[in-house]
This record gives sequence, structure tokens and C-alpha cells, in this order.
Amino acid sequence: MKKAIPFVLITALCFATLEPVSGQIAADINPAVMTAIRFVIGGIILLPFAVSTIKKQNVVINSKTILILFLLSILLIGTSMVPLQYAVLEAKKANLSTAVVAIIFCCNSVFTAIFSSIILKEKIPVKSWIGIFLCLVGIVVSSNITSGVGVVSIALALLSAITMGLYTVISKKFIKAVPGVVQNSLSFIMGGLALGLILLISGINIIPSSGDCALNWGVLAYLGVIVTGVGYAAFFKAIEFGSATIASSAFLIKPILAPFAAVLISLIFTGKIEAINWYVWVAIPLVFVGSVLMMKPKTK
Repeated sequence: MKKAIPFVLITALCFATLEPVSGQIAADINPAVMTAIRFVIGGIILLPFAVSTIKKQNVVINSKTILILFLLSILLIGTSMVPLQYAVLEAKKANLSTAVVAIIFCCNSVFTAIFSSIILKEKIPVKSWIGIFLCLVGIVVSSNITSGVGVVSIALALLSAITMGLYTVISKKFIKAVPGVVQNSLSFIMGGLALGLILLISGINIIPSSGDCALNWGVLAYLGVIVTGVGYAAFFKAIEFGSATIASSAFLIKPILAPFAAVLISLIFTGKIEAINWYVWVAIPLVFVGSVLMMKPKTK
């Protein structure tokens, strides 16, 4: 377990920077283009790990598996990750901290639990219902809905969290025989390429050309290599040295890191400190405790 801890921290650090870093180029690059590029890069980074796992575990990849992975990649990238990037863009337009988007997305475990009860017929224990309630309260508090600020961003972040929960459950139901690193590498590449093709057919330029070109490509490389590639590689190493539950604790750490990441990254890129409203700090412990209650295994 001790060997897993550094990888959990690396995963949390990588994932915590997604929203604030991508927000720096949100106005210059189409969110769908950004998503397609980062997932193709991330999938390629994970490919050596996937190939090694296939060889070691004698994983069978047939045409049916490829088709299911492709459909799952559309669900993940098209209906969860693209809305997430649009949520970041809308947050920047509304002068809403990207930390709010990160906190709402971290509550995808709430919807995973709900969809698990509906699709997989898994019973939700009382403590998990308490956790779900706390996370939902955290969403309401962090978004400060009554203010009317950033409603579009909040709605998109919530859509992203809901569809991420659905993706998690469906992938668990249909791809039990395929290890996570193999699933993600193949689905990231297929989904990213498919999204890129759709954008091309739609007449959208998939080669970023506006704004600071060097900055745009630098951020895209960071999102693909570090956030998606290194982040998920560390996540699977945490599973290898610990367990899926231990690795998933990275998603508990992310909402705690999100405000600090937003402040630091804003300072690095703009020289200004991003303001984090009080309600964000109130929401963090609610989401953290709620997520812990949902993740904690049942006592026997």
C-alpha cells in the first residue's frame, strides 16, 4: 500500500490541474478540438502500458470488444469530457473560478452510485445515501446557484459528472475482462480520432491557429501528456500497488487541491491571483466527506 501513495498523489496533482490549465486557452481553442487532441495524446502515452498488460495477462481483444470500447469512448469523450471543457470556457466567461467546475465534476461518484443501483441492481447502503446527500449539498454550495452567476458552466459541469457516472457503470457492466489501462488507452485513441473526424466533417479547424500558438500547443501537450497520460498511468500504478479503492482516493484529494491549483496556475499564466469565493471553501469538506462515505467499503 505504501508504494501506491506516491502514485495516488501524482494522479491527484495531474487531475487537479485539468480545469485551471485548460482554462488558460479556452478562449482560443474549440473545447471539442482541445478534448480530441488531449485524449489522442493521452491514449498514445498509455499504449505501451496497455500492450504490456495485454501480453502479461493474455487479454483477448476481439471485434466485439473493439466495438464496445469505441461506443464507450463516444460516451466518455463526447458526452462527458467535451461538456466539461465547455464548462471551463463558460466559467472563464462568467469570471467563475474553474475550481467550481472541478468540484462539481468530482461528484461523478454520486451518479456512479445511482446508476449502479439502477443498471447493476447494486444496493446503496445508508452511509452512501448520506454521502450522496452531502455531495449534492456541496454541488449546490460550490455553485452558489442563487447568485445566477455561471449557470451555463454549472449545468455543463453537472452534465459532465452525470455522464461520467453513467460511463463508469456501463464500462463495468460490459468490459469486465479488459483491464482499465487497456480500456482507456484504446478508447482514448479511438474516441479522440472519431471526435476529430466529426469536427473535420463539420468544417471545424482542428489545428489551433488563433491566439498565442506556442502557448496553445504547450498547454495541449501538457493536457495530453501530463494530465491524461501521466495522470492515468499513475492511477493504474496506484491500483497495481494498492487497490482500485486506494487509487480512487485521488478523486477525494482533487477537490481539496482544485482551489490552490486554480490560484497557482492563474498566478503563473497571468501574474494575478484568481479569487476563490468563500462558498467554494465551504463546499470542499462536504464533497470530501460525502465521497469518503460512498467509497468506504462495507463492514462485514
